[in-house]
Amino acid sequence: MNTTWGAKMRKTAVLGLSLTLMGSALAACSKGADTSAEKRVLRIGFLYSSQDSEQYLRQQYTDSYELMHPELDIQIVSAMNYDDQRFQEQPDPSKPVAQPDPYDKLKELLNGTNPVDVVVLDSSGTNYLKRLVQDNMLKQLDPIIQEKEFDIDDYVPTVIDGIKEAGDNGIYALTPTFNSAALYYNKKIFTDAGVEVPKDGMMWDDVFADAKRLAKGEGAKRVFGLQMNRWGGDAFNDMQQYYLPALQLKMFDDKGE
Repeated sequence: MNTTWGAKMRKTAVLGLSLTLMGSALAACSKGADTSAEKRVLRIGFLYSSQDSEQYLRQQYTDSYELMHPELDIQIVSAMNYDDQRFQEQPDPSKPVAQPDPYDKLKELLNGTNPVDVVVLDSSGTNYLKRLVQDNMLKQLDPIIQEKEFDIDDYVPTVIDGIKEAGDNGIYALTPTFNSAALYYNKKIFTDAGVEVPKDGMMWDDVFADAKRLAKGEGAKRVFGLQMNRWGGDAFNDMQQYYLPALQLKMFDDKGE
């Protein structure tokens, strides 16, 4: 079937959202920034970036804020540099160069000699958010939200639920943007096959079982039971983004295999 399906599935609050999570680190603003005559430095960390991407990151996240707060000097800091990996040589294919652990680099960004004040993670970093909370490396935002009377009611409830799930029911991050993912279905194909249409609360096993019951035909008349979004990705990427996180599975074991 060339259509997609349209009912929400359980355990997709986080994986179905392309979140940009801005977590407040324990570090305060840089030293020497307590006089009004000097600009205060605000360091914002990203897991991945490069010199080429800094302009884009500033346009997306900091330019408007910096315009309204001229007293701030915003610095963009990366845990891992794209350029270092892009041009890294591996002279012997049988002996690949060891890659740094992204989470270790992220911890260095937050807990090094000159830590960042805020860290930005995208949807692929939700597992990192959970680990950072468990390692007590982020400041919980709930007390600040209450003190500043910051209204989070305008947020889509699913977004806040996903953030709380990653933060052990606390808010350790907020997101300025999100993209939702949904499951769409062709009602006629289900009716013709005598299969009950999808409903809220379905699990992946239910989705795959229904897809098998719908699949039929050969060649040009082939009806496929399920198709992931083909824009900007592939089946392997689909499994990483939608399927594995819901089951709390990892691509590699603790040995990296």
